[in-house]
Amino acid sequence: FVTLAHAPTVTLPRIKAILTGSVPVFSDAILNLQQSSALQEDNLLSYAKRHHGASIVAYGDDIWGTLFPQADAFLRSEWVVSFFVSDFVDVDLNVTRHVSSELERSDWDILILHYLGLDHIGHFEGPTSSHVPAKLLEMDGVVEEVYRTLDDDSLLLVLGDHGTGDAGGHGGSSAAEVRTPAMFFSPRLDGGEAAAAIPGVPVADVDQIDLASTLAVLLAVPIPKSNMGKLISP
Repeated sequence: FVTLAHAPTVTLPRIKAILTGSVPVFSDAILNLQQSSALQEDNLLSYAKRHHGASIVAYGDDIWGTLFPQADAFLRSEWVVSFFVSDFVDVDLNVTRHVSSELERSDWDILILHYLGLDHIGHFEGPTSSHVPAKLLEMDGVVEEVYRTLDDDSLLLVLGDHGTGDAGGHGGSSAAEVRTPAMFFSPRLDGGEAAAAIPGVPVADVDQIDLASTLAVLLAVPIPKSNMGKLISP
């Protein structure tokens, strides 16, 4: 699928939209810069903990720690600073170094990996940077490693929270900034073979806020009260 985000296309309001199904306001863009706003609305993570006692592990963008500052929000977590845009390498290696060990554990229910390297390349050198192909291959390797551990009751969701403009920035409502991929992987969905795009078959456009209601159904939790999205169907 291609998800269509609402402006402002910056990370904090986009995460809020994915978790709550609501359309954030432009003041959230200011909070994104201040990194000082805990998520108060009903959301997928709080519902998963409340209704199923889910254990959640998260690594990556420190905005997650801002949205969920509670001491018991995550079983394990480690954050990287999102505003050092000149760092394309360590910012992702500090996430990936946890992946193999987490995949060997069985004490968590939800694993969040929020990578920043591609975003940083866009900010620093633009979307046509020569660093982009290598970074995409690096991310392919992470996706493959996670996918190979999935069982029939597991789901891997790979998505971007926002796109990037031709100059490398984001925040507005241009097509390049609001259109991002969302790929669902599960052995139950594809018979055990890795999913692949079929040439000539169009990719469906859905609203980014539709992810909240869809994931709520998949997680068997209530749809967040502020949700404005609908269920995604193949």
